[in-house]
Amino acid sequence: MLTAADLVELHRKAFKPRERWTIGLEMEKMAVDARSGRPLPYDGAPASVRSVLVFLAAARPSEPLFEDSNLIALAGEWGTITLEPGGQVEWSSPPAQDLFTLERLLGEHIRILEQAAQTLGLRWLEVALQPDAPLSSMPWMPKRRYRIMREYFRSRGSLAHRMMTQTASIQVSLDYSDEADWREKFRAGFYLAPIAVAAFANSRRMEGRDTGYASFRSEIWRHTDDDRCGAPPFVFQEEFGFEEWVGWVLDVPAMFTSRNGVLEPAGGVPFRQLLEKGLRGSPVTLSDWELHLTEVFPETRAKTYVELRSADLPPDDRLMAVPAFWTGLLSEEGTRSEAIDLLGWGRGSRPRYIEWLEAMKEASKNGLAGRIAGRPVAELVRDAAGIARQGLARIEPAAVRTLDALGG
Repeated sequence: MLTAADLVELHRKAFKPRERWTIGLEMEKMAVDARSGRPLPYDGAPASVRSVLVFLAAARPSEPLFEDSNLIALAGEWGTITLEPGGQVEWSSPPAQDLFTLERLLGEHIRILEQAAQTLGLRWLEVALQPDAPLSSMPWMPKRRYRIMREYFRSRGSLAHRMMTQTASIQVSLDYSDEADWREKFRAGFYLAPIAVAAFANSRRMEGRDTGYASFRSEIWRHTDDDRCGAPPFVFQEEFGFEEWVGWVLDVPAMFTSRNGVLEPAGGVPFRQLLEKGLRGSPVTLSDWELHLTEVFPETRAKTYVELRSADLPPDDRLMAVPAFWTGLLSEEGTRSEAIDLLGWGRGSRPRYIEWLEAMKEASKNGLAGRIAGRPVAELVRDAAGIARQGLARIEPAAVRTLDALGG
């Protein structure tokens, strides 16, 4: 029978020596019909989400994946393509040995997306929030996962459905060598989240108007579901480990489990209860836990790697700045500490949760024009980019140029 100790051990089994570290990237893209400007339906039109998947499947060797006869994903040596609830096309890269390799993979993916756009008559948005279409006009993809989530979130945050269908992000995954290395990368991902929000803020417009936020996508996450978003309180403690992370995730209500390859609602009970009592007479499995990890959405997430989730999707010419930013800041202890100290919490000190919340709100509201801990955010971003440059200069000098868009 699966235990909490088994779940903790999964993270320990993921330790990698530094020479085997890799970088992963997940990038979501939203498309609209080039003529009408409307979001793409799943099917039934020349420019549709399904037609995009068919085009991408023909562009390079791919294994198609179906749910109830609906094409919903592709997989290949180049990575995977999956669909987000509102038709966002998400590319997950294979693990890359370095930023140079990742840039090549990303460039190839963008090239094929542009070919799809020209062939099918669509346009890819280079923003992190659908800027024009009303929420009521958004399509929903034919995936059981999203039907369950849509219903579950009805009683949660007021902007949860907007998060699901109208936002686009870019996420970076980094390996860790041991528990201490994981802890410091995981902690730094939260502490530096306000700087990342401001640096890559790209979601000001919604439903044809200015929201008044540099990153309204970040604000949307604060009105999605307090049970599974934001920051676990333990990251503001001096010491924590895998046990605290697993304990926090166990207490998050589960939305679904998988039985015989079919997702079923879990009733919103904490996963800890499922672990102890099972679901409908059957014990939960490791697959259920791995599924549960995909339904928790803190700013930084831990699987068998550290996943950094705070950045808005930037324009194409700034995409590589996101993995370069996180790699340069987090790969070495010295750069991590120096960057955290920028925020004015004092050298070696830790912010309180309330201070972090205020910094996140300021970054999302005012972006580079804001102030955090008495300092202009534009200066913080510039200095953080400078520190990231120093880190990259030591581990991958050729990648330093990818941070040019951030200054520093």
